Amino acid sequence: MGRSKKSDVLKIEELLDERTKDWSVWGVYGLLESRMRELGEDLQDFNTSVGRKGFEDRNLLISLLADRMSMSDVILACPTRDEREKRVERSFKQHALKYLEENAGHVDLMEIYDIINARLESRGEKPLPDPDAGADLLLRNECYKIIVHSLNLKEIKERFPEENTEDARNDVSSLQKELEDLDDKGNQGAERHEFSFLTDPTVAKRLPSTVKKNLNDRQKRVIDVPLPAVGLYDLKKLDAVQETLSDKYPHAVNVVDGILGGVRRGFRFGQSKITIRPILLVGKPGTGKSTLAADLMKSLGLPVTRASAAGVADITFFGTSAGYSSAMPSLITTAIVNGTIINPGIVLDEVDKATQGSSNGDLVDGLLSVLEPVEARAWHEKFFQAEVDASHLNWILTANDIDRVPAPLVSRCTVYRVPAPDVAHVGALVASVVDDYAAELGVDPRFFSITAGDLEYLRETMPKHRSTRVLKELVRLILDEHESDCFHA
Repeated sequence: MGRSKKSDVLKIEELLDERTKDWSVWGVYGLLESRMRELGEDLQDFNTSVGRKGFEDRNLLISLLADRMSMSDVILACPTRDEREKRVERSFKQHALKYLEENAGHVDLMEIYDIINARLESRGEKPLPDPDAGADLLLRNECYKIIVHSLNLKEIKERFPEENTEDARNDVSSLQKELEDLDDKGNQGAERHEFSFLTDPTVAKRLPSTVKKNLNDRQKRVIDVPLPAVGLYDLKKLDAVQETLSDKYPHAVNVVDGILGGVRRGFRFGQSKITIRPILLVGKPGTGKSTLAADLMKSLGLPVTRASAAGVADITFFGTSAGYSSAMPSLITTAIVNGTIINPGIVLDEVDKATQGSSNGDLVDGLLSVLEPVEARAWHEKFFQAEVDASHLNWILTANDIDRVPAPLVSRCTVYRVPAPDVAHVGALVASVVDDYAAELGVDPRFFSITAGDLEYLRETMPKHRSTRVLKELVRLILDEHESDCFHA
């Protein structure tokens, strides 16, 4: 620890620059501030001397950091993705070993041998040397290490049930979190079930060669194997999502409650797969319809694909055969391939401007078939030249003027009107904008300050625009003006 030697500074600068290349400048500043605190330096004097432009100068920040860090400091503070994964894996193994030491001690060693050998054989690997044939018997701790490398958490818990103690419960909780992070299982509160995308899985083997040669690996995967679906296993996740979104969109609480209420009813009737009946959000421009729709789906753990229907040809949405040089999968297949799940979310904006009966095709007519569950179960995907099950997708459409949305399309959706925000919503909306902006910049929201005077100004101007989009821009302008003060706080 401590300051670096001058001879090492250039090497450290190069290492820092490489390892923080994807960081925002504010993230680099945050690291510098943290390092200075560790060294007991005066941050207020430093901020004054560097000035506002210094906070925007990435090279200056890197140089200042390099003078305060060693190579090992940089490696610890700025791990690569591989290093981060290895750290998590090491942590998981340590927790797993501790769990086994506390919960597998009563299990006969030969029974542990059998568990290990069963896994090794399932992988086509050689079993452990047989002690009955004269081989040395492995120590119990050596067996535990093999188990940690061979079994996942669920298997370990099934074979070695935990003792009924508070410590054991805490250990299992930590273990589960580590494993979920390591395996990237998705949002807490979601579980997965599998469904086939092709209505007839054998079709994959009979696809024309002209189609097969134009498929990439991810496209092949969705037709070769069953796909998982994001589901819900308890209502705590839903309660948390509802509270968060209601705070973030105070002017649209009715929309949040209505959509999530449908998911809640499905769960209570035994439907674990997340299913949202087609939704149409109607409201003036700037009311936050699209952002709310995407946020809601993401909060439920659903990958989201966004598109605009305004004046777009139907082939853009419904694709062309993979056998053509201009091959293009449908929006449906694109969403499923990108999300690698069967029930992703699609947010389709401006359906009141969608094409009907034009030379570009009839987008509305195509939408009607995928929004009707029965028809969607056997929907013809031109790209694969086969029928697929598109009934699991979750659709949220938006429109500014419901009178311009064709009646058949409206009839297939649950319609919610998104009102424009008013003065009473400013405080909550501003807090949401600050949090989002901080996340975008990679800094702690507490670095930003919104004064009472700022809030008063934003409340005074709200009646003039009543737009979340305009409010967002105003807040960001204020934050940019205050950014120097933020770092003094």
